[in-house]
Amino acid sequence: MLYSYLRYDAKFQLSPVEDLILSGVGVIEVIPLGELSKYQKMFDDTLLEFPEYRRKFSDKSLDANSNSLVYVAGGFAALGNPSSFHNNFVRKLRRKAYAKVRGVMKDYASFMSDEKFYLSSLPDRMMSRKRGQAPVAEAWHRDVMPPGMLKDGDEIFGGWINLDSKPQTFSCVLGSHADKTLQELDPGFATLEGSIRRGYKKHNLGEISSKDMKAKIDSVSKNGNVVTIPPGHMIVFPQYILHEVVAKKASYDMRRLFTGWRLSKEPGMLYPDKLFQDQGVIPLPGGMIPPMYSRNHLSYFQTKPFQVSAGVKYSLVEWSKVTFEERCLVNHKDIILIPRHMKSLKDYGFDLYKPYTEDEMKIYTGIKL
Repeated sequence: MLYSYLRYDAKFQLSPVEDLILSGVGVIEVIPLGELSKYQKMFDDTLLEFPEYRRKFSDKSLDANSNSLVYVAGGFAALGNPSSFHNNFVRKLRRKAYAKVRGVMKDYASFMSDEKFYLSSLPDRMMSRKRGQAPVAEAWHRDVMPPGMLKDGDEIFGGWINLDSKPQTFSCVLGSHADKTLQELDPGFATLEGSIRRGYKKHNLGEISSKDMKAKIDSVSKNGNVVTIPPGHMIVFPQYILHEVVAKKASYDMRRLFTGWRLSKEPGMLYPDKLFQDQGVIPLPGGMIPPMYSRNHLSYFQTKPFQVSAGVKYSLVEWSKVTFEERCLVNHKDIILIPRHMKSLKDYGFDLYKPYTEDEMKIYTGIKL
């Protein structure tokens, strides 16, 4: 089932695909509520078996100092280790999500064009946000894949599966994707402020004043919508819909699997096959490499403690030492720590997860709708 979040007049009867096209947001059930606890246990068990991490011998959920193991620094808590992309659990769940979203994408593609499209999955990572962690607030922006990675007519969708027993939320401006294309936007993290400044220059209006900029951003904020993702459901939205990240502290340990989808007129992967063979870290749909911590951690907290989770503080060096296997650490300007961007499981010499089969790889290379 695809839920609607635009409040249309009752005389309009919109199909689910029309709702996705107009509002830019759809929410689809992937895991029935009665099966959710099974998937939560698989999620938790998978974290406990990641080979990159040091653990207390008697309890795999604890780091070497007997504190709750935090898999990535920073409140957003989206993992950047190679295992989070290639473990058996996420691969199974991606295939399940693909089967659920395929019908919606087929209708979407048919509505938008008479041409045939291929649907491929863009593998993304897990999120394990501990109680007390909060993401850093991110201003209104769009996530945009670099144009060099796209082919003519490509559409890229983002989203995630809520694996919690409570609803999760997404703050966005519904319909803000409708007059945009990926090719016309700045790649990566395209901020609303940057877009407004470019618009002024494009129309020879000079520089916008701070007062006018604030007024325009405030106007967007007033039109923001909070979309609810029920437990076991997946949110799907065009990657470039205008959205924000709200700095809300987690009141419980949260679970999420990020997802990405590509509609293209021909099959083919966006990423080198070697990333799947060696089981490496795969770039995000916006083209960025998922980090293990922010640049601020590297600049200001190498030896200065920061809050890792509720009641726990480490410096970046301390956190690296008690959290990661020695073979994963590097010498950074005579300081030993985990790198911001990790290598593949093969590079580290860890046992790989089962090889990707030819049939499994089809969802990443694309299947004709």
